Parts: sequence; structure tokens; C-alpha cells
Amino acid sequence: MKKVLLISLAFLMLGFNSFAGWEMLNPKYGQNPYNSVFFADQNYGYAVGQIGAIIKTNNGGTTWHKLVSGTTMDLHSVWFTHADTGYAVGYDANSGGVCKTTDGGATWVTINLGSYFFLESVCFANTKTGFASGTHGSDGVIVKTTALMG
Repeated sequence: MKKVLLISLAFLMLGFNSFAGWEMLNPKYGQNPYNSVFFADQNYGYAVGQIGAIIKTNNGGTTWHKLVSGTTMDLHSVWFTHADTGYAVGYDANSGGVCKTTDGGATWVTINLGSYFFLESVCFANTKTGFASGTHGSDGVIVKTTALMG
């Protein structure tokens, strides 16, 4: 009876996994947890995470490689307005900021927004108008940019 139950449970789990349509991609496990992923098109994608982690794929997620963000902030969200131009937002224990790349992630510039800005999400309405949200002190905050750095 136990054997039949275990076999049934195994088939049930396999059914749920294939029905859900999700599969784990490389890197299956990264050094740092990832918080957000964004695909600029069907091939080019980026993921961001803790301690400044940024990874990139150029083959639809089959393989990923690490990029150097130049920050130790925990990055919580990433958005690309163009194949080469992207933004990541996040924070550390003391302040929050926005990271920007204009070369597809090869280099990143960070703007520190000061203490108590803890940004969790970023998106752009078009290539010039962007929004980020999070907290400022104990209050919720939404910030907007139309005069982009770089």
C-alpha cells in the first residue's frame, strides 16, 4: 500500500510540475537571492538581487553570466527602456539609489538618493519617463524622473 501511495504521489508531483509550465533555468542557484527579472526581448534578460547582484542572459535564459554593478545595495527591481539602457533600484541599511547602464550592463553608474529612500520597484512609461516606488522614512513614496542621468 505504501508503495502504491508513493508512486501515486510521485506521478501527482510530476503532473503538477509539468502542468504549471515553469522550469528552473541556469543559474539554478546563484550566490545571492534574486529579486526581479526583466527581458528586453526574447533573448536579452537581466535579473537583480542582494548585495548588488546583476546577471544577464543573451540566449533566452539558457545561460546567465554575472555583471559588475559597482554597488553593494540590495537591488529589488530592474527595467530596460532600450536594449542597452537599463535601471535597477534598491537600498542598503543606510540609503537607497538608482543604478543605470547605457551599454547593456557592462558598466553601471549609481545615484544615491540619500537616507531613508528604500526603493522596491521601477518602471518606465517611455524611454524618458520613469517611476520608482518604495518607502521614505515610514511613509510610502513614488519618485519620478524625466531628466535622466548619463
